[in-house]
Amino acid sequence: MADADQNVRTDPVGAESPASADTPEQAAAPAVFAPAAAGAVSGSRPSASPAVRRLADRLAAMFAPTRKKVVERQHTVETTSESQRMVALVGAPQPARTGEADPERAGDASSRPLCRLSKTKIIIALVALVTFLVIVVASVARHVTVESNRPRFLWDATASIVDGEHVETMASCGRVRGRVEEEAFVFRGVPYALPPLGRRRFQLAEPPRALSSCWSGVLAADGPAGACPHLASDGSPAGGPEDCLTVDIFTPRVSFDAPLPVVVYVGGDTLSSQTPDTLQPSARLARQQGVVFVLVRVRRGVLGFLASDVLSRSSHPHASGNYGLSDLVTALEWLNLNAEHFGGSPALVTLLGHQSGATLMTLLTTMSRTKSLYTNMWLTGGSGYLDNFTMPDLAMASENNAQFLSYVGCEDARCLRNKTVQELLTAVPRVWHRIPTGLPRLNEPRHNWLVRDGYLVRESVTDAWAESQRRRPALPDPLIVIGANAQQDGADDLFAVRDWNVSSVAESYVATTLGTFPGGLRSRATALYLRPGTDPWSQIATMVSDVRTVCPLLAAARQASSHFTNRVYFYLAAQKRLGSTGYIADSRSDIEAILGVYRPATAEQRRFVDNMQSMFYRFVREGRLPLDATAGSKMYVVDDGIGTVDGHPSCRLWDQSGLYPQYARRD
Repeated sequence: MADADQNVRTDPVGAESPASADTPEQAAAPAVFAPAAAGAVSGSRPSASPAVRRLADRLAAMFAPTRKKVVERQHTVETTSESQRMVALVGAPQPARTGEADPERAGDASSRPLCRLSKTKIIIALVALVTFLVIVVASVARHVTVESNRPRFLWDATASIVDGEHVETMASCGRVRGRVEEEAFVFRGVPYALPPLGRRRFQLAEPPRALSSCWSGVLAADGPAGACPHLASDGSPAGGPEDCLTVDIFTPRVSFDAPLPVVVYVGGDTLSSQTPDTLQPSARLARQQGVVFVLVRVRRGVLGFLASDVLSRSSHPHASGNYGLSDLVTALEWLNLNAEHFGGSPALVTLLGHQSGATLMTLLTTMSRTKSLYTNMWLTGGSGYLDNFTMPDLAMASENNAQFLSYVGCEDARCLRNKTVQELLTAVPRVWHRIPTGLPRLNEPRHNWLVRDGYLVRESVTDAWAESQRRRPALPDPLIVIGANAQQDGADDLFAVRDWNVSSVAESYVATTLGTFPGGLRSRATALYLRPGTDPWSQIATMVSDVRTVCPLLAAARQASSHFTNRVYFYLAAQKRLGSTGYIADSRSDIEAILGVYRPATAEQRRFVDNMQSMFYRFVREGRLPLDATAGSKMYVVDDGIGTVDGHPSCRLWDQSGLYPQYARRD
């Protein structure tokens, strides 16, 4: 068949060489472009060069409708493009030359222009696709470059950004305006209770229950918030205004989707002093750890814990004292309603208490009212044996506090409410504010701020823990971590009074203090702690801390572990650093690491910070610690590594001697 032997030569894409015009292959070329040639002869249009004609034909083939190709052996039933149909209509092409390779391929030679045209289409399509991809990639790259310079938190914010520096959200009492800081959001001084002024002074905290108690417009929570009135370390009045029942909120997002874990933080060295400004969370920490921090301010000292029968008679319910504890309860209730407005989850709340804050939070475990308001507890450096430190009833509390009423010159509640804050704080007896430092002395004076008022605190901690499951079976016990630093009570005033580098000085100090107790306690303590080759000051600080804080807290953790169905852990932070109290693991080592304000100077200290943060934030998110060593059998030791030991052998001495709980830390 003529079609089977057809062999039409086509050049690669490009112009045809004029030098090959006399070849037999070119003799068949006019048949391919026959319509164009006929037009030129008749004068219908000017003739075009072969290259132009071939380009025109290929363009026509590219945009012609493609039909189904059915190819049988030796001939084509239906062509695949308009140009090939022209070939069939004009006439049979010249037979193939002798020696042409592969007759079967030659017989299908009519499809070669199609193949080459298809390749051209593919090439052009690929070029177009590559061009499109280049444009898309350039656009995306530009978008990413622009967005990388934009704070990431803006993508998480469903609240409105105002002026690029402020953020607004809705709380239960109205709109609140916070501030953009460190790629996160901060709301400072948001009220959670009515101001404790006038008749509300020396009253339990009262949440706003009516619109008339709320603010109008937008609350500006973008400036510094003052601390509650308190006593400074030297006993002088300090702090801001009495209207201080507020929270500071540090959050990486202000949205309702995917709420984050919440950490409620209360600090303070004592119940009469305030949290230092350096021991506070930050917006950067909230963003880095993916949690919402809530710093709670509570009333302190006499404004927060004064119990007296004159106040009880003028109050409803007829109780007094524990006002600062009621502040914490009210703040948790407020947070339960408002956490989601600030990006937090009310179902995942961890309480973080440091020293006096840990003491207050421990009392929450005795209260049915608060059990649904938090999930976990992390308590560091608080009071380990509250049963001896909480006055058993209001009558005894009133008797103990009568001295203050005489100092301030008041005999009724009206007089106390009319006094200025300065007058009230100045009248506080020094012994109420001062915490005994160093080793105990027989019959040392102490003051108890807390009281079993019959309303908030009804019973001892021990009794409440023993009855925990029977009374509240529907709600699980919280997960609790209790901790302390190895030299927690190495106070700066103790460190500064002696030359502790001389071992004889340390031995003399132990003899002077513990020598007042019977039973050979002095010699036993000296043999246990002041061993040859040890640092005398570090050992004295360890001894004081074991008596005052570490051993009482370990005993409390074991007691809670025996009563609670949920797990209780205990840790000892042992990494030392150089500070105002010498080279020890001081009272703020662990909390500074958790809050990201610890300044490591060595590789070991950096690992300690990483370990503390890893433990704490894993506990916040997952409710567990590495190694899962409960306080009933093990205790954690956190240093440049994390390990566990069976217990603290030194505590046996103080347990047998009876020095604690009597001389343990109280607030």
